[in-house]
Amino acid sequence: MPVEVDADRVKAEYRDGILALYLPRAERDKPKSMDPLYTKYNIRHFARSFTLSNKIDQQKISAQLDDGVLTLTLKKAKEAMPRRIAIS
Repeated sequence: MPVEVDADRVKAEYRDGILALYLPRAERDKPKSMDPLYTKYNIRHFARSFTLSNKIDQQKISAQLDDGVLTLTLKKAKEAMPRRIAIS
């Protein structure tokens, strides 16, 4: 059963080449219609980190949350873009 997530609860941070995502768990995240007799795993905080190359323009990293789907946009740095070489 899907759980509504507010954009202000999701935290994204870029520091020293690492993009970190974090979503703290809230009591309201448990669906009201769910009352399990036994669970193998508890609902916990979500945390994930990614090491990014220096080819990513850190000033142009953006994030958008729509209907529970987080979209991260990572643009290449100008130096990483292919360039055409003139032949003389």
